[in-house]
Amino acid sequence: MDMMMHNYAVQVDRSGGQGHCWVSVDDDSLPAHIADEITGEIIDGHREMCADYVASNGQHYRWGQAQ
Repeated sequence: MDMMMHNYAVQVDRSGGQGHCWVSVDDDSLPAHIADEITGEIIDGHREMCADYVASNGQHYRWGQAQ
């Protein structure tokens, strides 16, 4: 996972976009290209929080600053 991403809690929706099975992801379970996409949204898109983002792999992700 991108070093900047360690400041964020990222989850993927395992329910296929239904929004009822959010699971935390880490270095091993978040593909590098998706981490890059999310990093771009945070930096370039100024989206430090996102409740539902559909990534290029078709999966739904959400993130916010880590506690």
